Amino acid sequence: MPDFSIAVVSRQRELRVDRSRLIRLARSVLRQEQVATADISVAILDDREIHEINRRFLNHDYATDVISFTLECRVDATASGKWPNPARRGTAKTIEGEIVISAQAAVRNAASYGIGPQNELALYLVHGLLHICGYDDRTPSEKYLMRRREAEALSAFDIVVPSRASKLNRALGRIESP
Repeated sequence: MPDFSIAVVSRQRELRVDRSRLIRLARSVLRQEQVATADISVAILDDREIHEINRRFLNHDYATDVISFTLECRVDATASGKWPNPARRGTAKTIEGEIVISAQAAVRNAASYGIGPQNELALYLVHGLLHICGYDDRTPSEKYLMRRREAEALSAFDIVVPSRASKLNRALGRIESP
């Protein structure tokens, strides 16, 4: 059984945070990605604080929805008894990371997409975890794979983001990919 340590703190007043749900979701994503061990901290902040972190550490002078930091990542082939599975980028990895999420962005974007802010917050958590596992979204093919993994993780918790439904359905194979 994998060993996952996940801490969630909330330093904002915009959105009530269900820590136990987010921890269950994080564990599910890490299992899905076949991570061996993980120590993940999640901070849910307001726009002002995430803006400062984005500026200070990434030199981006704006607030954003989610930022992930991989503090340590190593592959242990003995953890799974085999070499890493390229289909799952977390396979046999021991990872340590931090995820910073803006609750204000979740509330704002959820309203514009017509979904609940809790589901938008869940999407940000999944997105950050996937980055820490080794996914990127800088090219169209990588972005497609990331969206597919997000869709898998969210659907396991019966979360559908309606405005992104066509992308999610395509990622789940319900619609032909481009």
